[in-house]
Amino acid sequence: MDTRIPKLLATLALFCACAGSPHDESKWVMPGPGPIHVQSIVQANSKCEGCHRDIAKEWQSSRHHLAATNPQYRAAYVIEPFAFCQACHAPGANNGETVGPLAELGVGCLSCHPSIGGATLTGTSHHPLISLSHAVVRSNAYSLAGACASCHEFEFPAQGRDAVAFMQRTVSEHANSPFAKTACADCHMPRVGSFGRRHRSHAFAGTRDPVQLRNAMRIEVTRSEQTLEFSMTLNHVGHAFPTGDLFRRLTVEARARDAVGVVKSLRRRYLSRHFARQHQGHGGMALVEVDDDRPGLECLQDACTIRTILDLGVTARNLPFEFNVAYERVQHLTRGSEDLAEVAERVILKEGKR
Repeated sequence: MDTRIPKLLATLALFCACAGSPHDESKWVMPGPGPIHVQSIVQANSKCEGCHRDIAKEWQSSRHHLAATNPQYRAAYVIEPFAFCQACHAPGANNGETVGPLAELGVGCLSCHPSIGGATLTGTSHHPLISLSHAVVRSNAYSLAGACASCHEFEFPAQGRDAVAFMQRTVSEHANSPFAKTACADCHMPRVGSFGRRHRSHAFAGTRDPVQLRNAMRIEVTRSEQTLEFSMTLNHVGHAFPTGDLFRRLTVEARARDAVGVVKSLRRRYLSRHFARQHQGHGGMALVEVDDDRPGLECLQDACTIRTILDLGVTARNLPFEFNVAYERVQHLTRGSEDLAEVAERVILKEGKR
């Protein structure tokens, strides 16, 4: 082991952005920006792109790059302009700006690969025939879930809450899954390229990839008179599905139509983390999780299956049924029914007739 690593990693703590309080050193984790001038961050990122062109091309079209500029995030940020949102969506923009070069950079090269005394922090994999043009410090953290934890598992802001509550808990879900020993990068950063150009993809495949979403779950639908039963089995997914922010859900829907096409019965169920605003001990209100019925929670084996039944009523028994299961992103949590949430994105995972 390189004896320089402990010292350099200790220095990293002073360079990385804080995921919690800016004065709480125990929470200083990557990713985060180095304390350098705005223009220097942009220039440094461009320099990375100039040499690592394959990786740069992947990153440029990724959601990491678009983290602070995509329409959904900007609309949500207008409603809740919290600094800690920007800490992950645009870690270089320390002042919380939503426009400008640092916001447009999103999660850039230096966010996950900070420079420490001229050496770049990176993973342990390296082709022996490839020469390096700059010093590097290699860390096994990139092959573990911890490298992703600061932006994919964190608490709600503590203000007004009686107890600790997590806004995202993907890392904990992963730790409790049958694939706890599988690195996040193995699924979300698969190896691509050939020979000397082989590397882990920086396109960060995930929930904006309809093919990957459909491959994540096997869905079987059976009818019995007035009911439809949906059997949903995850395919090698190492966390609940959907995971991540509060605005993702699975919508299971069925309808019965008469001979002229009029909908006579409609049933719908949302599989998600369910929240409600509740009074706190001090008299205030806070968003509190009251249920979680997502597929993939507490799986004890590879085949994580849940069953959902929709009953369309006696009047629908002799009518044809239509159904679909969709992965949805809603624009914002509503104070009323989940049916009122504005759907910003929708990917049909399965649909058909019975």
